[in-house]
Amino acid sequence: MELGPFWLKTSDSKPFDVVRNKYAWTNDYNVIFVDQPVGTGLSYADPNYPKAYVTNMTEIANDFYAALKELYLSPGGCFQKVGIKGEHPLFVFG
Repeated sequence: MELGPFWLKTSDSKPFDVVRNKYAWTNDYNVIFVDQPVGTGLSYADPNYPKAYVTNMTEIANDFYAALKELYLSPGGCFQKVGIKGEHPLFVFG
């Protein structure tokens, strides 16, 4: 309940109301969710790409590291666009 900008609250006239969460982490921090490994959650891969899906923890770690490099270093990466640099702290939760 702390992460998102909205809460769902029960309502007398409909199943629920959507209300703004004034305590959301997104009020003070940049938050990004990563579905990993590829193929879980909402993530997907091009089935024509060879070895698109990982088969062990080393490959998972390598994919995640490659994604972080893209986010930080790519000129089109979202971290560059919002001004996040390598010296900013990064917290990873699983």
